[in-house]
Amino acid sequence: MAGSGATRRGLGGELAERVAWSMVAALAAMVGAGLALAIGSAVVPALCPNDDGTCGVGWLLVIGALGYLLALLPACAIGGLGIWFWVAYVAGVAPLLVVASIGDWWWWAALVLLPPLAAAVSWPFGRPRITNWHWWVLVGAAALTVGYAVWWYAFAN
Repeated sequence: MAGSGATRRGLGGELAERVAWSMVAALAAMVGAGLALAIGSAVVPALCPNDDGTCGVGWLLVIGALGYLLALLPACAIGGLGIWFWVAYVAGVAPLLVVASIGDWWWWAALVLLPPLAAAVSWPFGRPRITNWHWWVLVGAAALTVGYAVWWYAFAN
């Protein structure tokens, strides 16, 4: 490809770019979660009229998490991360929502490491698309973790 003017990047450069875009997407999703929480704080008093604190916090947790994950979708598209990054991210964030150890240092470290980890796990290894087995692993992991989170909040408590 001499003289074509195109620069060829190595596989590591492509992964590094995905990791960088994953952090930008996570920051953009935080803005979306903030907007969802601003709107949700107006709705929660109607959902929990006789609140002792737990109902409102629970609804705000659900609204914030859904706002975050929904705002992550367009951020993935803009950054070129694709839907499989989002699926990998959902698979990683669902257990963090179940543990909900916001006061612990390791929870915040896991939250910071989640975007680069999801970018690496959803990376197609230099191919144009991910392989079928890769697709099934990501969907299976997301289904298991989201199913566990739904079970935890709906039935375990």
